[in-house]
Amino acid sequence: MRQSAKAGTAMGMRTTANTSKRCPKTMRAIALLLALACASSICLSACVSNGPGTAASSSQTASVDQPNSTEQEPVLRDVGIIENTDYDSFYLDIAIDDFNALGFAYGDSVDIVLSNGFTAENIPYYSGYFAPYGDLQLCAYQGMSYIIFCSNCGHLWSVSNVTSDDTATVTLHERGTYRTLQDTMGKSSSSAREDYASDAAFANFRALKGGSLKLNLFYRSASPYNNYYNRAPYVDALMREAGINFVLDLADSAEKTDGYIAKDDFNSPYFLELYNSGRVASLNLYPNFKEDAYRASLIAGLRQLMQNDGPYLINCLEGRDRTGFVSALIESLAGASYDEIKTDYMISYANNYGITEESSPESYQAVCDVRLSEILCSIAALEDGSDLENVDYQAAAKRYLLDGGMSEAEVDQLIDLICS
Repeated sequence: MRQSAKAGTAMGMRTTANTSKRCPKTMRAIALLLALACASSICLSACVSNGPGTAASSSQTASVDQPNSTEQEPVLRDVGIIENTDYDSFYLDIAIDDFNALGFAYGDSVDIVLSNGFTAENIPYYSGYFAPYGDLQLCAYQGMSYIIFCSNCGHLWSVSNVTSDDTATVTLHERGTYRTLQDTMGKSSSSAREDYASDAAFANFRALKGGSLKLNLFYRSASPYNNYYNRAPYVDALMREAGINFVLDLADSAEKTDGYIAKDDFNSPYFLELYNSGRVASLNLYPNFKEDAYRASLIAGLRQLMQNDGPYLINCLEGRDRTGFVSALIESLAGASYDEIKTDYMISYANNYGITEESSPESYQAVCDVRLSEILCSIAALEDGSDLENVDYQAAAKRYLLDGGMSEAEVDQLIDLICS
């Protein structure tokens, strides 16, 4: 039986049923989207592994068609596949440099056919995890040795029913289909403090605002302990200054946090004090906020938060995607408007990438139309492309928590805690 998964968006592969919900405004915006998710995140610590490593490679020998001119399109035939058991995806058994040498380029769209009959058509080839959550993509992630075929923070190995005996064939679908998106999303933020206007901008640290949310009760930031971007000591100092009493850490488990604390570059004594006193909830959230498991883990963390006094800090690795979702949920619960939620969300793009409404209006609007829309549609249980400016976000946030298993009394308790 031939399984087919066809892409219909400019961001990545979705099933036809999902892509039919996209409005023209969103489709136009997608091509300009600036989302740098993850080198952290989730695609960050939750979406990255070290590649096949010492895992046994498939015994199949790939056949490649070396292009001799611009007329011949690149093809990779019958390459072995290697399961990535951590993230339900798989690697193609070919080095990134060798794959690119065939003539494939970042931003191209490709077709992939597995030997078991599973097909994916018109999916993007990116240099990072740029597709929307749940969309298929071929990825040459920084620091990896092998090409990754995955559903971005979703599931692929299990749903495609492949085995290690199967092979994959990759052909070019179209040159440059996703190149505009690749060129913008492929940018990286600086890890040097001198490139930022302030410690707060470098640490992506700020207080949440909106609706009747109590001032200086909730803060958001990059990680206060994972120093991958050299920001953790700055976050730690700002935490101390703000008097943070409890941390809702979305990024890692306690075991992973212990590993970062043991590193030579760990220099976050205030965080360590909170951590050792049990005032850090380590949620280890998978980046895909569309999944039920994300909501269940988040609710467990909120219950723990409600048992502690504030001020509270919400963080992931960069303080943008997972933190952006939870911050929008808290702001929504406090009765924030669309404009208030948008203003806070977009500060992360200004801090890390210089994207503002004045400096880059098209990119700014694209992020709002796609990334922010994806967050708010998930909170409000709306279809992609819905009007988001006239939503009762407090009612939507309450329903989100109730549907996830919170009781009416718990939701009311949380609202009383956060609202003035």
